[in-house]
Parts: sequence; structure tokens; C-alpha cells
Amino acid sequence: MTAVCVFLFVHLGPRLIFTDTRPVAGDLIVHNGLVGFVTKHFWDHGLMSGWSMQWSAGFPAYRFYISLPALFVAMLDVLFPAAIALKLAAVIPLMLVPVAVYVMCARFGLDHIQRVLAAAASLLFLFDSSQTSFGGNIGSTVTGEFPFAWGLVMVVFGLGVVAADLRRHRLLPGAVVLVAAALLCHPIAGIVMLIGVLAMACVQPPAQWRSTLRTSAVTVAVAGLIAAYWYVPFLWYGEAAIDGNFTRRTDFAHMLFPFSTGWELLFGVLAIAGVVDVIRKRQRPLIALLVVTGVCLVIVPFLRVDALGNVRFLPYWNLFRMVFVGLGAAAVVQLLARGQTADRVRAVGASVLTLCVLFAISWNMGTLPFDSRTTTTLGGWKLTLDATWLVGPTRELTSLQQVQLLSFGGLERGPYYDEFQQLVRTLDEATADNGCGRLGYEFDPTSRYGSVYALQLLPAETDGCVSVVNGLVTGAPVSNLQFVAETSWSLRGERYFGDLPYEQQPDLDVAVRYLRELGATYYLALSPEIIEVARSTDGLTELAAVGPWVLFHVEGTRLVEPLAAQPLVDPSIDSKVSWADASMQWFIATDPSLRRFSPDGPATWQRASWEDADAPLPEGAAGDESVQVTDVLLGDDSIRFRVDTVGVPVLVRVSWYPTWVADGAAGPWRAAPNWMVVVPTENEVVLRVEAGQMETVSSLTTLFGVVVAAALATVALVRRRRMRNPGPPIDE
Repeated sequence: MTAVCVFLFVHLGPRLIFTDTRPVAGDLIVHNGLVGFVTKHFWDHGLMSGWSMQWSAGFPAYRFYISLPALFVAMLDVLFPAAIALKLAAVIPLMLVPVAVYVMCARFGLDHIQRVLAAAASLLFLFDSSQTSFGGNIGSTVTGEFPFAWGLVMVVFGLGVVAADLRRHRLLPGAVVLVAAALLCHPIAGIVMLIGVLAMACVQPPAQWRSTLRTSAVTVAVAGLIAAYWYVPFLWYGEAAIDGNFTRRTDFAHMLFPFSTGWELLFGVLAIAGVVDVIRKRQRPLIALLVVTGVCLVIVPFLRVDALGNVRFLPYWNLFRMVFVGLGAAAVVQLLARGQTADRVRAVGASVLTLCVLFAISWNMGTLPFDSRTTTTLGGWKLTLDATWLVGPTRELTSLQQVQLLSFGGLERGPYYDEFQQLVRTLDEATADNGCGRLGYEFDPTSRYGSVYALQLLPAETDGCVSVVNGLVTGAPVSNLQFVAETSWSLRGERYFGDLPYEQQPDLDVAVRYLRELGATYYLALSPEIIEVARSTDGLTELAAVGPWVLFHVEGTRLVEPLAAQPLVDPSIDSKVSWADASMQWFIATDPSLRRFSPDGPATWQRASWEDADAPLPEGAAGDESVQVTDVLLGDDSIRFRVDTVGVPVLVRVSWYPTWVADGAAGPWRAAPNWMVVVPTENEVVLRVEAGQMETVSSLTTLFGVVVAAALATVALVRRRRMRNPGPPIDE
């Protein structure tokens, strides 16, 4: 087992992990920008979520994205630089996977040989390079899916502890904590954990079902109380968010069986041997694990809930089937071991098989000694392309090592880091002359700075002076709008979700309207074709050039402005689906003079369908565009401004959310496409995000759950001491 852990640690690249460079690959670069947010909000305010103006015209950070792994980063940030803390937060769960498998098998009552081979087999899952986005393995974790990896580890540990508790007919706090941790690390982990707890309870003897189901129910209930601080507001404010409409994968053969045919045949035979051995020995915890594995297998082809993503259950299928592969290998070794030397034969066989796994991984990674390698250089990175070991044909290596190197090598070691720094300096100079503001940038599919999301670091690099319209999915409905708008000003838009009404071709005239509507003061163009058109487009003024980028000022953008007409109120918009559809249709309409609409508003506002936004204004519905709005000041979670006339509706281009409150104005009300409208009652208006009652209720619920878990721990400790010291016998 020690060899497995050391092997894994060495291959994760400790030299790069402890180099103070910001990891860049995939989504991981985005988390660089949130490290400071988490540290500030947790250590300074004791909060696990808050409001951020970095992306998407403002969004509720860690309200619709799980928060516990971010807390791990904040804790590590106390001991290490922020960049190293983030890398460690990605590496630690990977290191824990084989340990968790070993501990789970120990809790299941398996012997040392079975535990070691199951842990060794988990390396095959970790080093699988067939996917870098589903979660759980090395490739996906070092490119941003580290919360998923934490959830997976908690599930594996948790299943082992739950099995031990049910076998002893006791409720111990360890199971409660691990179930709660699984829920709080990733929702998919929470679902798999709940399936596992139910399966563990149901495989117990029928005579024990009542007690085991009661124990399981209490475990889940207390864990749910602990997890309430995130899930209660998540569910309560769910109507204010968008659902991630991910494209459903249907290449099931490749997803479920990613290895080559020969390897899959071998794994299949060993897994069947493991399953047969489990059923023959009636090992109840492993039967429950088999049920969980089967459920994950069935979910992948049949899940239709796009917000979850069917591929999210694949890592559990692939990991657990590898556990059965390891158990099948142990069964084969057991079958071959005979006589007085059976234990020695089993130990030798397990060692040989483990070494075979390590050799196979090293062969594919190009890390064997005496390898002759063909390499190339990308910027400051040396990449291994293929290798030959001792003798034999040259073989193409897995891309996993390159992914790790590019990610953990960091932004600072990239070939265009100097250009990135110059871009930041150029933005500082531009904002000094033209003021802070939002930036819309052309999508770069080449990952020039290590990731397509690299420019989402600009808010942190400019101390919040420049925020970006573009943003990784944040939960705010503006996210959908930005993806559509991006296709109007990009040669190749991202098209993150598959069913949005994207622009078929770039159109800079439409792009200017989108940029103004999204509150963007600046536009950054990349492609020569786009730059040429942008230079002759009304509303765009060239400011500077940096490398291939050209920075433009967007004329006419106003973050806060009086409305020319009162919004329509359409009471039929009563769900996030109807709101998302209506606001998107309004957003992509070609007529910028359409009246805005809202699902609610003052009694004086006209009630009508949002589709009547182009109808003539009724009497009293006109606004006053002569109202002066001045002294606009945008904070981290607030916005303030002055008006010279009260009573006129004012539009604020910051994402609406239910916890916004207004001082000096009535409202705010949600207005198309997802902004806020207030009616000033005083000349000085302040809008701020305020913790709602749900936050208070959920925090108190979590506190109550922690107290219950502490009480369970105390009872367990007292019981253990009584068992160790039963006291003197009672005289008859």
C-alpha cells in the first residue's frame, strides 16, 4: 500500500505542486479568482457564500456552486501561498482515493490482500486519460473538477464507515460527518452517498431491517441538518438561477469501457470473478457496493435531467468496477494459493500484480527508467511525445502527463505570460482615462494563456476595476445571455450550452447593442477579421493594442439610467423557465426600444403580456429620460447613485437576486433581461445584498445539526469508555 501511495505522489509532480504559479488548465484557472473571495468572506465574515461582481454582471458566489471544497482552499491558504493552496486542494483528494478504497475494504471486513489489490486497481481509474471533464480522475481534477474529487473520496470513506456502523447496530458520528461532507462537496456525491446508505441498509438480514433503516435514517437526517446551510438557500432561491443545460453524451460504449478491447476483456473477466466471489461468500457490504455500481451504470444511458449531466455518474461506475477488478484478482490469487505456504503465495501474488499495475501505468506515462523519449517544447514546458523502453517499438504516450504539466506548470511559466501582464497594464491605463467598467472579450479557443477562461482572472488582476461580461456558469440567468452575446463578437463563440439561440455569424453592429445592454464599457477583439470590422463599427473606439488583442471603448454604455417607459408587469411569468424564455426572446430582439417587463411591480405599472412590449405606450406609462443619474459607485456587493428627480423608474444593470434591498427607493424589481429596476423616493439611492431569512434559518439548522453530531460523539465516547472499564462486579 505504501508503494501505491508513493507512486501516486511522485506521478502527481510534487515539484510543480509546490511551485508558486497559478494553475491554468480548464476550469481550474477560474478558481484562482475565487480563492481571495473565499478567504475574505470566510475568515473576515464567517460566511460560506456571498456576492461577487467579477463576472456575469454580478452573481451569488458559492450559492449555486458547492462551497465546502472552497473552504479547504481557504484553510490551506493560511499555510501556503494561494496558488499552491489551490493545487494542494486538487491533489489531496487524488492522493486519498487509494487510501479511501483501502479503508473502505477494511471496514467491509476484507483481508489485507484484498484491500491492497483493490487500492492498486483504483490507480487504473485515476490514470485513465480517456476523459478530462467527467470528474474523479487525475485528468479532470487538475483541470478544475477538484470539488468532484473531494466528493468521490467522501463517498468511498463514507460507505465503509456506514457499513461498519450498520454491522455493529450503532450510530456513530463518523458516518454522519462523512455523509454530510459528501453532500457538501458535490451534489452528485450526495446522490451516490444516499443510494449507498440505502443499499447498505437493505442488504442486511430481514430481521435487522427495522434497526438498520432507523440507524440509516437518523444518519442521513443529521447529515442533512449539517448540510442545510448550503442546500436550503440553494433550493429556496432556485427560481432565481438557471439550470445547466449540458449536452447529453450518448457514446456509451466509449464512456463505460474506455480502455482498449484487450484490457477491457481482462478487466471484465476479473470483475466477474470478483462479483462471483462476493456473492458466493455473501459479503453484504460488497453486495451493496455492487448495487451502487449497477445503479450508476443504469443512470448513464437513461438519465434525462440535463442539469445533472449523465456523465457525472461515470466516475463512480469506473472506480467501483475497478474495485471489483482488484477483488477478482485477489480471488484468482486465493484460488492459486494452496498448502502451508498459501499466505506467502497470496502475498507474493498481490505484490506481483501491484507491480504490474504500476509498470503498466508508468509505461503509458513514459516514466519508466531507461526510457528513451522524444520531446518537444511549448514555451517553457518540455512535453514528452513518445518513448521506447529498453527495446521495442516506439509508443505514443498518454496525454495525461502533458495535462498535469500544463496545468500545474502555471500561468507564469506560459509562453505568453509577458503578454498577459502587458494586457493587464494596458487595462489599468485605459481605466485610468475612461473609468472602471465591464469588459466583453472575444472567445479564444486556442487557450492562449493556458485556458479558454484565462481572461476571467482580469477582475482579480485589476483589483476589481475591470470585471468581465464573460463568465463560467455562475447560476445567474445572465450566464445564458453572455453565451449568446459572445457569438456576435467572436469569430468562434464558445456555445457552452447546446440549445441557445446563438448568432450564426459574428455581427459587430449587433454586438455593440449586446455590449451596451450587458453594461460593458470595453471590448477586447482577437481575430484579425473581427478587429478589421470593429475599427469601422459605430460605437467602438480603438484604445490600444497588445499582442494580437485590440482594446476598444464601447460608447454609450450606462450602468444606471432612467427608463423612458415604465416596465410591463406580466404575472404569467411565474417560473424560471418562463422567465428565461421570455427574457432571452427580449434580449435577442432586433428592436432596442422595446419596453422592459417584469414578473412583479408597483400597482401603477401596466399589466400586460411581455409580448406586448412593442405596443404603444398607454397614458402615464412614459418615463423621463431627462432625469440625471450621477455619482454611480459600484462596490463588491452594493451600488449607490444619485438622482435629481424622484419617482422615475431607474434601471440598474446588475444581476437581480432576491436578497438585494434598496435604501432610498422602492424595489428592486426584476426587469428584462435580468436587471433591477427601482423607483427612487430620495435623491440618494443605495442597493446592497443582504443576508435573507433563509440564510439565518439554514445557518441555525446547520448549527443544530453540528450540536446533534457532537452529542452523538459524546454518547459514543462514553459508551466506549464503559466497555473498556465495566467497573467492579455487583455483589449478589
